[in-house]
Amino acid sequence: MTIYAKASMVVVLGVVVAISVTISRHLSGNRRTEARPEASADANAATLKRMQAEINRLSVAVRRQSTQIQSRSPSDASAGTGKEASADQREDTPVPTFEERQAAQHERLKRREQSLLTTMRTQQRDEVWATETEQAIQSRVGALDPQTFTTTRLRSVTCRESICEARISHESSEEAREIAEGMSRIPSIGSLFSMREDGAVEGSYETAIFFGRDGHILPQ
Repeated sequence: MTIYAKASMVVVLGVVVAISVTISRHLSGNRRTEARPEASADANAATLKRMQAEINRLSVAVRRQSTQIQSRSPSDASAGTGKEASADQREDTPVPTFEERQAAQHERLKRREQSLLTTMRTQQRDEVWATETEQAIQSRVGALDPQTFTTTRLRSVTCRESICEARISHESSEEAREIAEGMSRIPSIGSLFSMREDGAVEGSYETAIFFGRDGHILPQ
């Protein structure tokens, strides 16, 4: 329903209520007059005169309100009723499907991955911290139970000044989560961000895991 239709309904409703009240008062006056034979015709004339004045007043109000509504542009109406405009917009906006939400989330993760890779390329290598952290990551993966992590492989690990990137192939999301949690307990590592890559490598998934140096926060 447009703002103009809603406003017109309000005006019409107000007129109906006002006329109903006026008629009710008149009928009540008539009943009192019939109950009092001594009431004169002047009383009825006065009541009719008040009714006519009330109807005239309502007519003027209706014409004034209609003129104001018609003179307002659609943009003015929307600006004056922000809540209604917002509600109309919400009704017109389609609800994204589960697949669309998943795709949007994946796109946000890919953008962050690219941002982290760009940051890494601008950093110099801190030989002490980078070497120590790379060795700790390799040791963590090498210590995994081969009966549980049968296909897990550390494909690469690179550290710079405050960021490391490790790429791991694995069979399931649960494996990747456990590996990332284990690596996050390395003392030289602070924050963490993981991103499963598209496609598969040798029948398994590949996940890129970024680690921030202890005391540093990975850039968004």
